[in-house]
Amino acid sequence: MMSEEPWHYNAYMQRLISRIEQGGVNPMNMQVFCNLQSLAKALQCLERSQSVGQVVMTQPSVLSLKPQSDYVLSGGMGAHAIAIAQYLMEEGAKSITLLSKTGRPSPSVGGLWQSLHDSSVQLHAIPCDIAMMDDVHALGCQLRSRETEIAGLFHLAETTNDAIVPIVVRDHLERSFSTTVWGARHLNLLQHAGATPWDFSMLVSSASSLLMAAGQASNATACAALDGHARYWKKAGERVMSVQWSSWKDDVGMVDICLHPTSKSNVAVQLGMAAMAGCLQSLQIPRPLTMVVGPLPWGSFLKRKQ
Repeated sequence: MMSEEPWHYNAYMQRLISRIEQGGVNPMNMQVFCNLQSLAKALQCLERSQSVGQVVMTQPSVLSLKPQSDYVLSGGMGAHAIAIAQYLMEEGAKSITLLSKTGRPSPSVGGLWQSLHDSSVQLHAIPCDIAMMDDVHALGCQLRSRETEIAGLFHLAETTNDAIVPIVVRDHLERSFSTTVWGARHLNLLQHAGATPWDFSMLVSSASSLLMAAGQASNATACAALDGHARYWKKAGERVMSVQWSSWKDDVGMVDICLHPTSKSNVAVQLGMAAMAGCLQSLQIPRPLTMVVGPLPWGSFLKRKQ
């Protein structure tokens, strides 16, 4: 009928829509079971034909996200951010803002970016240099013009300009601090300019600030400063935390840059997401915390320190 008599099909659909709008069609009966712990009861209900209509299983978001709010990711066009954005979408986020200097995805995440772009989530890719206060001010004006409010921030942006300790100069530190530290401070000011405080701010640091690898002096210093800012803001009553990540591994272009260049020091993306959810739940703890996520091969690490 749709292909051979579309006029009849359209007429039937118009009548159906009219009846639904007038309340002439009752919704289908549903029996809802919450959480996976109720899976056995749901299956028993189906097996014994105790239900009329649909049997629905629901699983609440592990991250307790707000579908009506927006979530901002700095460094948003890198592999790390794209992986987190996909996880946020799976957990119920409907609006995600990705910040980067260019506003374009890196070549290594083309396929993942396309799948995310084709999903139902409202994706906003905004070019913004968060190291520049003027750019962040313009960003704030743009975000406040929307109907959705910001509920959370993932600060992932960093600028790598490293060298071994004997040859580190001021330029190395300034470039490392520009995006990692000053970018975090600028985004924190953006929060205070909003109408409501954010539910959380996760500052993504590096395990190199705890266990510095050779050639990462300025990066380790910037990450240690970022950890210190998180503790200061947490003591001031803000829902902020820093997480020192080892690098992630998967088919998203992530490579090991934090510890020894072996796969043992990488974190699988699925494990990283589970750890991230646990870290966000730890925000309920009143005292400042710095979390470290990543396997540490003590044998090889201690050999390098001997």
